[in-house]
Amino acid sequence: MASALKSIGNDVYLYSGMVNDECRIKIKKLQADEEGKMVPVDYKGISMTLEQWSRLMKVKDEISEQIKKVEDQTSEGKVSWKLSPNRFVSVSRIKSKYIPNDFYFTLVDIRVYFMGNTDLPDNPTRYGIALKPGQWEAVVSLSGILEKELGLNEESDEHTQIMIECLASTLLEHVDKIAKESCAGCECDHPSQKHHTEGCLMEQSNKIDKFYDSAKKHLNRIAVLDKVLKLSEDDYDIWNLYKQV
Repeated sequence: MASALKSIGNDVYLYSGMVNDECRIKIKKLQADEEGKMVPVDYKGISMTLEQWSRLMKVKDEISEQIKKVEDQTSEGKVSWKLSPNRFVSVSRIKSKYIPNDFYFTLVDIRVYFMGNTDLPDNPTRYGIALKPGQWEAVVSLSGILEKELGLNEESDEHTQIMIECLASTLLEHVDKIAKESCAGCECDHPSQKHHTEGCLMEQSNKIDKFYDSAKKHLNRIAVLDKVLKLSEDDYDIWNLYKQV
């Protein structure tokens, strides 16, 4: 499950590769060797399992928001997110040792730590990489392409389709219900069509045009969710997906 190299700037690349028959997503500094093959530079990089990568992507918006706070000087200190028992991603504002006049810069650091007696990062190891804000945004922008290459979005696409179908089905049920409720003939279940109003006798497409807005207002999320759960038997977070749809 190897993917193409994706540059995020300053000779740092986002890509995937196999380690002990397990797919790993890597962010590493690479350089060309004598044969022109791109190889890692020392320990400047991080390798993540798919689970660790997933955790990183779940907090990507929080990380980007923290970058803004740090650069606007509305937040001080280092904020960290846990990716695994000894892997963390953090955002911090660092004072340069080489540029005078108290020059500061912001870094997104993804790193392996030696853990102490707490669950918080203690001693950083050399296994990791510090990204500038622009490099981090490049990782976020390229993440969708990488995941598509690895087939990581297929399950999500399948559930999205299930959700859309259930949503459409529930809306149509509401459209039919509203059309019947607006009909005096349907209310008393009159056998003659002459006593039924135009609404309930319309073609389905015309019913949707007339009653869609009302049906949408009365849409019951629980009814949609119940349909989805009957079709989906795994642990996917379907409720959050429904809120997005």
